[in-house]
Amino acid sequence: MWFFSIILAILAALVQSTIVPSLSVYGGSVNIILVILLVLLFYGHIRHTGIFLVVSTIILSIISGIQLIYLILPFFVLSAIYLFLSNRRIISRPNTIVSLFIFLIASVFVNLVFILEIHNFSLRLILPILSSAILNMLIGGFIYYFCNKAYFLLNPQISREKVRI
Repeated sequence: MWFFSIILAILAALVQSTIVPSLSVYGGSVNIILVILLVLLFYGHIRHTGIFLVVSTIILSIISGIQLIYLILPFFVLSAIYLFLSNRRIISRPNTIVSLFIFLIASVFVNLVFILEIHNFSLRLILPILSSAILNMLIGGFIYYFCNKAYFLLNPQISREKVRI
């Protein structure tokens, strides 16, 4: 599985640095590394999340020329916050609707940290931040929904919890 994490990190970094910048909507673009990182965190693969985070940010740093600390800091802080909330059982394996909200909040947080790191905050950046957050929310929700469908399809012995009233 760690080999899959490395391959996924390489592909995500290449897509993030080559294809994604050309696909912007209202100045915002999808952060593929953030989306995959959160999906891995939702499934509780901590070791694979760490491997993915380190490899993808190193490759993205090499390709884009941005210093490594600027790339890894927001993702590391986001991972630490999620792990803290997950260990306290506040958030653990959210459903698709809750994951949309988490993708939205995480995207806004990561984009704000990126902007604060480069010391270039202005009110003109609100629209790109919000458009990027909405794109990340939609793409992340789509990926997480299909990962859940595949997980329950491949593991028929696992049944979903049924709420009794």
